[in-house]
Amino acid sequence: MRTQIITGLACIACLGIGWGIGNLSTQNTPTAVDPHQSSSPTTNTPLSSASSEAATLDPATKTSRALSALLAATRQGNYMFQFREVVLAVSQLEPGDIKAALEFAKRSKRDDGRMLIPMIISQWAKTDPQAAAAYALADKIGIQRWQREFALGSSANEWARRDPDAAKAWALAIESTQDMRAAVAGVAAGMLAKDPQAAFAWLQSLPVETRGMDGFSQFFREWSGTDPIAASRAVLALPSGEVRSRTMSEIAGRWAETDAVSALQWARTIGEAGGRNRAISAVITNWAKTEPMLAADAAKDLPAGTVRNDAIASIVTALAEKDVSAAIALAESSLTGAARTASLRQAVGRLAWQNPSAAAALSMSIPEGKDHDEAFSESIRRWASESPADAVAFIEKSLPPGKAHDTAIGDAVNSWINIDPKAALDFTLKNGTSKPEDIGGHVGRWAINDPTSALTWAKALSDGPAKDSAIAGAIGGLAFTDPERSKALVTPELLRKLPEEGRKGLANTVAGGLAKTDPKNAADWASGLADSHARTSAYKATARAWADTDPVAAAGWLEKIPPGADRDGATENYAFAVQRADPEGAAAWASTIGSPKDRERTIGQLVSQWAATDKKAATAWVQASSALSAEAKERITPK
Repeated sequence: MRTQIITGLACIACLGIGWGIGNLSTQNTPTAVDPHQSSSPTTNTPLSSASSEAATLDPATKTSRALSALLAATRQGNYMFQFREVVLAVSQLEPGDIKAALEFAKRSKRDDGRMLIPMIISQWAKTDPQAAAAYALADKIGIQRWQREFALGSSANEWARRDPDAAKAWALAIESTQDMRAAVAGVAAGMLAKDPQAAFAWLQSLPVETRGMDGFSQFFREWSGTDPIAASRAVLALPSGEVRSRTMSEIAGRWAETDAVSALQWARTIGEAGGRNRAISAVITNWAKTEPMLAADAAKDLPAGTVRNDAIASIVTALAEKDVSAAIALAESSLTGAARTASLRQAVGRLAWQNPSAAAALSMSIPEGKDHDEAFSESIRRWASESPADAVAFIEKSLPPGKAHDTAIGDAVNSWINIDPKAALDFTLKNGTSKPEDIGGHVGRWAINDPTSALTWAKALSDGPAKDSAIAGAIGGLAFTDPERSKALVTPELLRKLPEEGRKGLANTVAGGLAKTDPKNAADWASGLADSHARTSAYKATARAWADTDPVAAAGWLEKIPPGADRDGATENYAFAVQRADPEGAAAWASTIGSPKDRERTIGQLVSQWAATDKKAATAWVQASSALSAEAKERITPK
């Protein structure tokens, strides 16, 4: 389980990349306000919100070196460095750092910030597993299901190493089935360190509802990492079937990490054909990482089919790291047609994260079509995030001018922006393949982190659509950190120069930024926009953001907007914002939309979502509605 914890930390940190550009919206959805009863609405208490985009350590907290390192890691601009530094910083937290570190993570309004929580809990469990376990089991710690299970499993593991009886009693007393299974898996892994046979016997004594279908697989994978021979013997005590087959595959794969030859010999002795083939495939997948050609010889024992194709893909991936030509030759000699294409596509997908330049070269051997385009694009995006100039040079050498070439260049620039936005944009202008709106989008991403440089670059461009779009993008990016300043930069002259979609997008972004902290300010600004498209877009953004923080006040504002497109757009977004908490109230608000077409479309979408949780109530509401025609009721009523 300790190995799993390290891997888990890596996965969490990897999934949590992108701290600098996050979703600023809150996660809660307040109860809607019925338009006919707005004087006495019922709302949920919204989550607390902060005006800053990123959480910071409390200045009153004495900051240790480890806490300082954690804060610095989350601000790391390079994603790969960030991944490494976050894991390292969390692993160095001392017991006295835990409370402050958790508060720091919890104050983040973005999901990527809260991904730190299970990592910190896992570190906490090393010194106080019982307290960490209790915290992980708490109702509201702001993390997703899989993160919660990771935190529970880590805590239970450490607890079981110290006091297995107490840990077992705690795990089995947990009411939630999912939480209990995560805790049981952690306890079994912790017991494994001292007495694997006792741990196995305990798992066997539990009903499948308690341990889960994957309980044995996880346990035996850990066991085979320390004593594969004992694990391979013990697994025979499981009844024949899917669980034993999957568990044998786990043992074989883990065993192969240290002794592939012995693992393969054992896998070949498995009686059930399905389990034998899966185990051999698992051996080959791991063996290919160190000795791909020997693994290729072993793959010949597998019958034609998905298992063999997956094994070949693993070997091709590993071989391409050293010799792309040899990898292509192996795929061509081992597979044909669709199986070959699928194997190469799978290999490129795996290789793109390890060696994107080799993945790009490998993707060129895939026949033209969707698989080729997707594989090439994935490789280029990854390559450009590490070495954009080399990725662009490869595109220029490999693809003739045309749509495929321009798409690949666009993929490279999208990744390049994260490393050196100015260089990427300078190249884009010189290359001449990007549309003005694409340039605006790139500048907007730059401006989220460095609005001054982005705006300066945009203003220095020659007059024309590209300059107008770039300035609009810079203002939009600025709205994430300084919406008041961005508001002042939106001039009637700039709006007149932008196309309709550009005007709508800029107004939406600025109004949304304003409304996060001062929705009335956003509403006042929106009402003063002369351009009708921009104004409606600003009203919509304001309604959505205001409904998230204060649905009662937002409802009162909606009622004061004169009938027309502005009110319709705002009402639509308000209804969608409150739908989850109060579907009937949301549908009632949608009924006030003036445009019949927009009203029926909005109600139809709301009812569809409502029916997913309460079809009977949604159907009854539609049938009783006076805002829908008979034809609309027939079309919208849940089937």
